[in-house]
Amino acid sequence: MEGSLDGVNWTQILDHTNKNSESVTKTYGFNSDMLKGRARYVRLNVKNATLQNNPDNNWYNPQVYEMKIFGTPVSKAETPAPVIDIDFDNGTGDLKLSSGASVDGNGFSGKGLRLDGSDSSFAELPSGLLDGCRDYTVSMDIKSESEGNFFTFAAGKNDEKYVFFRVAKDTFRFAATTDSWRDETVIERDADGTNWHNYTLVFSDATSKLYIDGKFVSETTETHGQIADMGSGTSCYIGKSYYGTTPASKAR
Repeated sequence: MEGSLDGVNWTQILDHTNKNSESVTKTYGFNSDMLKGRARYVRLNVKNATLQNNPDNNWYNPQVYEMKIFGTPVSKAETPAPVIDIDFDNGTGDLKLSSGASVDGNGFSGKGLRLDGSDSSFAELPSGLLDGCRDYTVSMDIKSESEGNFFTFAAGKNDEKYVFFRVAKDTFRFAATTDSWRDETVIERDADGTNWHNYTLVFSDATSKLYIDGKFVSETTETHGQIADMGSGTSCYIGKSYYGTTPASKAR
């Protein structure tokens, strides 16, 4: 077993490869070991698999079914600063508005972005913002008057490779894919879209978690569409769909 602080440089923290060791020869089935050291990431490397009760006749391959790591934080975690943080009271920052998008004073707690539902109503974040990302978070305060199919937030390349979520009047839907709609990973929940709520999606590798107003709502651990698998030059929009015939979002 190896541990790492950065996911790049690894140090051995446990070794069970010595067949002459009593801890190896007498270990069978469930087992626990004390680990020493500091690590944010832990990985298990299986070098060889031998039947403990019949080492000379491997009629099946022993397997690891589950592994749990328990530890104690060595310091208080720091809250990371957002890569892009827009409150609209201080302008639009790196967000580019199309002709149908505007900023007015009817936001959640001040000014907000208004999308009128037309095809020209969207905002664009910098190209490549999420290139290569497997761990990232998207959080927005949203009030929606829309129904049907549309994208409130979208990131990806095209109608084959994308991540999106939409907040409709009564439904929240998240989908991710690298093979268009045929292979979407989906989270869909009832939602109170006509009132202001905060929607936060936390992505970590294949796990996607949804929080509404800070409360955990749902998750999927098999997200098929990850930005890191979509190549470089990915785009990122608010209110624009990758499907040309999909209506635009009407929201704030």
